[in-house]
Amino acid sequence: MKKSSTTPMLRANQTTGKYRFRNTLIITMIATSLGLASASAETATTATENKQAVAETRQVLSDGWITTKVKSEILADSASKGYTVQVETTQGAVVLKGTLANETAVAQIKAIAEKVEGVRSVDTTALKLGRANK
Repeated sequence: MKKSSTTPMLRANQTTGKYRFRNTLIITMIATSLGLASASAETATTATENKQAVAETRQVLSDGWITTKVKSEILADSASKGYTVQVETTQGAVVLKGTLANETAVAQIKAIAEKVEGVRSVDTTALKLGRANK
C-alpha cells in the first residue's frame, strides 16, 4: 500500500508540536522560577518585618512584666510601707517615681528593682524624700 502524502506532514507537525510544547514548558518554568524568586524576596521582607514586630511585642510584654514584678517586690518590702512608688519601664530601664522616707529606703528600693530579671538599669532621681501617705 502506498502511504498517503499527509503522513509525513503529520509527523513533522507532531514533532514541531513536541518541540513547541517543550519550549513553552521551559519558558513557563523559567518565568515561574523568576516569579518565585520575586515572591521569595517579598516573603523574606515580610518575614523580617514580622520578626521585628514580634521583637517589639516581646519587649513591650517584657517591660510590662518587669514593671509588674518590680511593683510587687516594692510593695512587699517594709521600706515602702505607707509610701507610693510609681514604676515605669522602657526597654528594661526602670524609672522609680514617688516619695520615700529616707536615702536608706531609696537605696533599698533601688536594690530590689535591680534584682528583678530583665532590668538593665534603675533610675531613682525622680524619688523624693518625705512623709508617708495618709
